[in-house]
Amino acid sequence: MGHRQEPISGRPLGSFEFSPKFAVRENVLDENSSEVGKSRLSPRQFVQLMFYVNLSRKLPRSASKFEFEYTLETICNKLTLEELSIVSMGFFKTQTHLNSQRISEAILTRLESCFKSGQPPPPDSIMLASLLKFLRMCLHPTQEVILHKTLDAMLPHLKDFSLLCCLHVALLGTNIQVIHEGVLHSLCERFAVEMKNCRIKDIERLAFILTLYNYDPKINPCIFEVMVSEIRNRVAEREKDSTKWEEIDKYGECFLRFLGFLTIRQIFPFDLIEKAMDLAVIKEADGNKWENIGRVVLTLDICLEIYFPDQTKLRLSPALRKKLSQQCRQDLSRYDEGKRLNATDRLLVDVLKHLKSLSGSTEGVILRHILPHFERPDIVFCIRRNREFQNLSLQKYSHTTLHRCDTNSGIWYAVVPCGRNNVIKQSNLPVGPLVHKMSLLKKLGYKPILVPWFEWGTIANEEKENYLKNRIFN
Repeated sequence: MGHRQEPISGRPLGSFEFSPKFAVRENVLDENSSEVGKSRLSPRQFVQLMFYVNLSRKLPRSASKFEFEYTLETICNKLTLEELSIVSMGFFKTQTHLNSQRISEAILTRLESCFKSGQPPPPDSIMLASLLKFLRMCLHPTQEVILHKTLDAMLPHLKDFSLLCCLHVALLGTNIQVIHEGVLHSLCERFAVEMKNCRIKDIERLAFILTLYNYDPKINPCIFEVMVSEIRNRVAEREKDSTKWEEIDKYGECFLRFLGFLTIRQIFPFDLIEKAMDLAVIKEADGNKWENIGRVVLTLDICLEIYFPDQTKLRLSPALRKKLSQQCRQDLSRYDEGKRLNATDRLLVDVLKHLKSLSGSTEGVILRHILPHFERPDIVFCIRRNREFQNLSLQKYSHTTLHRCDTNSGIWYAVVPCGRNNVIKQSNLPVGPLVHKMSLLKKLGYKPILVPWFEWGTIANEEKENYLKNRIFN
């Protein structure tokens, strides 16, 4: 019979050996995780346990996420930033999202203090990146002020950190749509100089950040041109020598996403798009599963159809286009009465109700997936020249061809609900993908109307029809 390992809480810290072999023994992790809920682990022992959780890439079977969260909340201020970085990687690698705002606020406050005062010394690049990865998962929209203060404190020190660490600094606010233009501008300047040293994944992440915030740093050389040029050079070198830049094939998903973000910025490097839209490349990028890249591929195809209708060489087959269209859009039955909806969906349903009341007809205003690469539908109606709503008898929905407006019948409108996650905090400007959507609707002949949550929520119920009437006719 094998020797039974003692729980951490019953052993001297010096005898606790860091061994990958130990880390994969789930029974040992289960035994020690049970001590978490009983509060028997010291802060250092909790750090050691999270180190092994990081190695095993999953929480123990007997573990309760809430017990781990409560323990960390209790001891957070007793841990050094180095110890917190170890704990953070345990939660990050297991994709364990914590709900406690006290934990993320405590870490942000500690970081702000050390960057401002130098006491204790700021963490190094590896430690800071670990903390930032964890924080990005846990930040709450109400923490935008403390986040901005922390980024203010970090900004003068960015030159001391690795480029990858600086990228994680810029990514920090993306889940709650908080931008720090100083950090982003500084990052773009470094990327423009050090682009050759970046992984394709890093370049794709930078494109994501710039697209999300609809931000152009306006540096010379243009950051978008530098990114495209670097990827183009790598693709060319890869075609000449198969031993170079293996990441182009190995991380094909990043390659496709990068091009998807460029199309949102209306940047179309056709030589790269031609390679990316090759079916063999697409299949290799995601193993025929489509869950991760289906929407990106559909975005590329739809943008080509709208902006370059005569460009048929790079398009998807009708069968694949239909498959991806069905996969990406929500079923309209989701909005039936009595269904449980999130805040943005409730906004959509409320606007739809008042528009139907304004039109005086249930057939004059409908929900429609005009752009199937967007999950949520829009509210569509047509106003005749006499300012009356026209009853709609649209053709059966086509997954392979977009509906372009017949302007002879009147003015076609598309009302787009704008929820909390669709605006950048502080400025309330729409995020890049929403700006992209409005642009595509205009190209198809619609007059898009954005209804933001921060306006709609302040209007009395009896005034909502007047609000919509003013938006339509004025």
